[in-house]
Amino acid sequence: MTGARSLDGLKGRALSLAHSKAWEHCSKDAKVTAPPAPTKTDKQPAEKKTKEQNFAELNKHFDDFRAKSETRIKELEAAIESSKKSWSDEKGGLESQLKQYQEIVQRVSLENDPRFKAAFDSRIHSALADAKESVGSSKAAAVEAAFNMAEGESRDARIKEIAGELDEFERMGLRNAYDNFKRAQRERKAELAKAPENLTNLQKLDQKRAEEAQAARKDEIGKLFNTEVAQFAQGIPDFAPDVKDEAHNKIVADTIGRAKQWLDGDLSNLDTVRLALWASKGINAVDREKALTEQIAKLQKQVSDLTAAHPRANGSGKPREAVENKRERPGQVASSVADKYRQAMEQGLPES
Repeated sequence: MTGARSLDGLKGRALSLAHSKAWEHCSKDAKVTAPPAPTKTDKQPAEKKTKEQNFAELNKHFDDFRAKSETRIKELEAAIESSKKSWSDEKGGLESQLKQYQEIVQRVSLENDPRFKAAFDSRIHSALADAKESVGSSKAAAVEAAFNMAEGESRDARIKEIAGELDEFERMGLRNAYDNFKRAQRERKAELAKAPENLTNLQKLDQKRAEEAQAARKDEIGKLFNTEVAQFAQGIPDFAPDVKDEAHNKIVADTIGRAKQWLDGDLSNLDTVRLALWASKGINAVDREKALTEQIAKLQKQVSDLTAAHPRANGSGKPREAVENKRERPGQVASSVADKYRQAMEQGLPES
């Protein structure tokens, strides 16, 4: 029993020794490192700044911002000044170009004005015709080509060359025509150089003539108005005053005054349309009044005939004497007045 326990102890020690050898062998083949132990860091609390330090830091930030702002402002001001100078130079160039374009437009406008053409182009064409007639048909084409050359010594030389081929009489006629031609061209050129002034004068002349024409037309309309009012008064009561009826006379004055105001005033498009509509309605009213007047006249004639045939109907027992109507009834002239009014509205007012 004791021997068995000794054997077990020897086995245990042998096994322990074997494990120890195996561990040493593994340690030689692979080195095993243990994980590092955690280190503890102590966070130091930030140092608290004083009010003076905070204010000094704020002032520093403000000074930096102000310096940057002033630098930027100077840069922008420099850019603005540069833009102003650039625009001023560009504006000067544009104004110069605009003036040139205006002069060109004024020259073209003056050249195409019928009055300018009548003043100079007719003289130039007449001088050319005289020159062609003086040299005869054989040299007419050459003279016309020479006259159409640009103004200068080359044209003068060509005219002299042609004149050398002519006799004395032909040369005299060509010279006179050429002198008239050059004189007309010089005067035309001088007037074109004063295109702005000439255009202004022509515009003033046109305005003056337009005002004169308007005044003449207004005067003519005034005369026609008075004539037509007198004609209307013969057949339309609204235009015929009555010395015994003040209320009626006021209607007449208002009617004539309103028509005069429409003629003299500057009517808008709407007022013109409305006036045309009321005028059309007025023709219908005149026609109805004429028909009514004729009907009343017929009824009066029937009553007169009946009382003449039956004396007792007039209450006297005697035949009623026919009373001559010395005054012409409005119905007798209403037809002619209406026709004239309708014709005037269709044809329109006469132009001056």
